[in-house]
Amino acid sequence: KQHGRAQAASYAYCHQQGRPNHPVFLCLTVKPQYYQIILSEPCGIVASARFPWSNLEPLASFLHTLYVPSANHVLWDCTVIWKSIQPDSSKNLTNFKLSWEIKCNNGKEELLYNEGKLICDISDAWGRRTTVFRVKGPDGEHTIIKEYYWHHKRRFEESNLLEFVHGDGDVPGVVWMVCYEDVMANDRRIQCGVEDDDLQRKKRLVLYDYGDELLTGRSINALLRAFYDVLEVHGTLLKKGILHRDMSINNILIRPVWRNLPERRVMKNPPPLIEDVLSGELRDEKSRQAACMLIDFDNAAKLAQEGDPSEDINMLVYRTGTPKYIARSVSLGQVLRDLASRMATPMPELTGQAKDLYIKAYGKDRYDAYVDETIHGGRPPKNWDAAESAKTPFNHRLEHDVESVCWTMISVLIHIQPAKCPQEVHFPHSLSVLWEEFNSHAIYANLVPDNDRRRNILGRTLEEWKFVFEPFPELQDLASSLLYDIACQVRSEYALWDPAPPHPDHLHEAVQRLILQYLVDHKGDGDVQLTGDPRRLRPVDKKLPTPDSKDVRPDGTTSKTTRYEFVPQNPSVPAQPKKGKSQSQSQRARPSGAPMMCSALV
Repeated sequence: KQHGRAQAASYAYCHQQGRPNHPVFLCLTVKPQYYQIILSEPCGIVASARFPWSNLEPLASFLHTLYVPSANHVLWDCTVIWKSIQPDSSKNLTNFKLSWEIKCNNGKEELLYNEGKLICDISDAWGRRTTVFRVKGPDGEHTIIKEYYWHHKRRFEESNLLEFVHGDGDVPGVVWMVCYEDVMANDRRIQCGVEDDDLQRKKRLVLYDYGDELLTGRSINALLRAFYDVLEVHGTLLKKGILHRDMSINNILIRPVWRNLPERRVMKNPPPLIEDVLSGELRDEKSRQAACMLIDFDNAAKLAQEGDPSEDINMLVYRTGTPKYIARSVSLGQVLRDLASRMATPMPELTGQAKDLYIKAYGKDRYDAYVDETIHGGRPPKNWDAAESAKTPFNHRLEHDVESVCWTMISVLIHIQPAKCPQEVHFPHSLSVLWEEFNSHAIYANLVPDNDRRRNILGRTLEEWKFVFEPFPELQDLASSLLYDIACQVRSEYALWDPAPPHPDHLHEAVQRLILQYLVDHKGDGDVQLTGDPRRLRPVDKKLPTPDSKDVRPDGTTSKTTRYEFVPQNPSVPAQPKKGKSQSQSQRARPSGAPMMCSALV
């Protein structure tokens, strides 16, 4: 059959996604003239040469390996057990239901988690292979288990960062980790990688807290309260020296469910959160819970301190993030110098009750810190030619994560459907251009500023923002009083300012002020109720792909190393890259020096 090898690779890709208990497995593709053996693992997929049927020794080795695997390949993860539940004939069910049983070792004992549901497969099957289960723990409570394959050359581990974050007590709004482990099978660590540079180890985290996705928000104000707290929590992490670097729609949850356990300690002096600000009274530290939850610290970095090794300092030069939500400068790997990034917008001033609530929560000194003739405490350069010739080096800055939060906010707010309005049947013209500019963005290997069309979104006029919500009169204020003003704050390139804003969280402050003013002005009947149903959203195009988050080095290469090239028959599998494709599409191309046996898939 034509393209038989590609079809086998496509099946392998799907199997790698759906069976987390199979870290590595073998495939066989046959033709009348020859047969070929394929090995699939989270690091990628490789293929043997084409063996004629006169040579059956490799086939015998293949069959033998199925029953007696090589010491280097763990074909079966015995800690993840696939359970099939018989259908209930009384309900006329014909399909089996699946359940997962997972054994975890917390360093003291082996714990059994059952009734597991595969709730999320958020990563490429040939990449980090991130899988998330919702299970019942030994105490009968719901728990989240996250599995992924960690590249041995990555500087930071999510488990270590979460331990550090909560070391002095729980930080409100950050998921709490119970335990973690290097997954073992028959006393062997599960790892994959044909070459030493590709080595990835299977990790498992047990997390007590969980929440709902942003698109299930039940009102505009509920979503904005969550985004306000996202910025507050992010700012708190910065004070601990942690930069998330992947703020996106997948990594922010709402309506969090926090496990209330006696051993949980809250950090000293947690910051006021939106509930405290709006009520005018600070809750006690134990009750000061956030309206959001930050998860997925895979790409987070611990900021270098004085005296740290140079490799720690250089961590922030990598282009890290989820393509649609990544900051423009990070996507480019360079400081922005386009016209829009030269514009400067003063710190928003609060009015009326919003100002009173702010001062009561944070104090007048904090408010007055930005009330002067500067912009955010700094100034854009007077001589832009001199600023450009200075060749300011790129680093992942705090403002970049705020920009990612704003891209997430825009993505959610243009999707949501007001509960009392009829659902649009056709793709709205007012939304089509914005969505195409946003959703088509990818991280490109060639550093060309014009590749990022999202800059047009931040440059929209007030009337253009209103057109996006033209079918919904009740959302016109959202466009004019919030999204337009946020875009004006985010579009500036603060790395070039001289003097620079003295407060690192100045952009957090600006966006939070805008959200607070909107919440106060639209409380009560001014709030817009939403369907809260991700199946009932505005009819934007969902066919375009959502690339995974990844690291891209300054030279444009990616930190993922895989070794295959093929043209798949399954559209869910990435196709062979062609000249001019984006980095997100071509990251799987075989690099120079990869084993030649990979080319057998072409």
